[in-house]
Amino acid sequence: MSIIVGASIAITKRYRPQLWLAWCLVLVGVALLSTVKEDTSRGASIGYQFIAGVGIGMVFAGSYFPVLAPLPVALNAQALAFFVFVRSFAQVSVLVSKYCIERPTTLFLVADLERHRRGRDHTERAPPAAARRGARG
Repeated sequence: MSIIVGASIAITKRYRPQLWLAWCLVLVGVALLSTVKEDTSRGASIGYQFIAGVGIGMVFAGSYFPVLAPLPVALNAQALAFFVFVRSFAQVSVLVSKYCIERPTTLFLVADLERHRRGRDHTERAPPAAARRGARG
């Protein structure tokens, strides 16, 4: 998809229509993915992922051009290096925040699972619903 986007930008000398189309595909694909339930067919779910993936690929490739468009050719190397650094740094910050959120949650879930295995969970000791109804009369 990156080659097609790059070629279309080179041919038309415009990058905004491709980026608008890309973001529309991302939005439609993610909206469709939000409708996936347990009874959704595998083909539909793969198709939804494909739509979102094509849009993300187009955004990923097409976002270089707005960075380079206003600059002289002599500054392209520095601009691309900084752009790649910022994109990589953003991915690292997402990973760090994901770790900070998931680590305490994982520790809590593991402790809860251990408590459940040892029989300290109070839900195991509750009488069945039929026994409770019978006790009331």
